[in-house]
Amino acid sequence: MQPTEHENLNTLASSAHRQIAGRQGRAIPRSTPTGVHRRVLAALIWLAVATPLALNMGGLRSLMFGLPASAARAEAKTTLMAARQAVESHKSSTGQMPERVPLAALDALVQLETTPNGYRLRMRGTGAGWQMDEKGQWTE
Repeated sequence: MQPTEHENLNTLASSAHRQIAGRQGRAIPRSTPTGVHRRVLAALIWLAVATPLALNMGGLRSLMFGLPASAARAEAKTTLMAARQAVESHKSSTGQMPERVPLAALDALVQLETTPNGYRLRMRGTGAGWQMDEKGQWTE
């Protein structure tokens, strides 16, 4: 006995449904990161951020806690010596004592005070009281 046309269509439809169901059941490779991939990616990002911070730890330390006393003292001494040189250069070229430190950048940091013996340079805005006289004598 021959299958009818209706039975052939049912068989064909069942076969198609089985094939579709089989294809949908297969795992499709995903392009998004999975758990392990996410952890590796997070670790790489963390290293990319943490490495520059660790290498610049001295810079961060000085921003957070300020300069060490020895570095602040050396910086103040260098600034006062530069201001003294600017004052002496002005005196030698004009023959007169300036009213303030001739260089604007140094004038913002150093105060020029006249004394009976000459002048004194004092760091502005520091509680340390660093100063230098016209002979270059450094006092704290």
